[in-house]
Amino acid sequence: MKDKLPIGYYLKNADRLLTEGINHIHQEMGITRTDWQILNSIHENDKIDLDKIAELLKAFADKETIENSLTALAKRQLISDNQLLSLTEEGKKLFETCLQKQKAFRQKSMEGLTQEQYEQTISFLEKLIDNLK
Repeated sequence: MKDKLPIGYYLKNADRLLTEGINHIHQEMGITRTDWQILNSIHENDKIDLDKIAELLKAFADKETIENSLTALAKRQLISDNQLLSLTEEGKKLFETCLQKQKAFRQKSMEGLTQEQYEQTISFLEKLIDNLK
């Protein structure tokens, strides 16, 4: 293991590059990460209320941030803001375009890696996280 940096360097660098790549896609689409998480939550749950979104996203954003994002998405007519939130046709188009760009980015990030290597890495990281809890 000579000439290798500590594991934290690789974890931090991989996280930074993955985050920058996804953030670039969001920026290109005119949305924030919170906006994306809201659009994705609405897409996965079809119709959902504010409390459910706040619960789903509590690890990522506080309720005020979520409400601000919802207001911005509604102003752009990407979501329908009746009592239950849903994606508008425009929101569905933006969601699908953004999802395809993210899938392409994820595929690029996995080039040259086998499914077995991916699964081993996930298992390794899970064990590392468990050890540090």
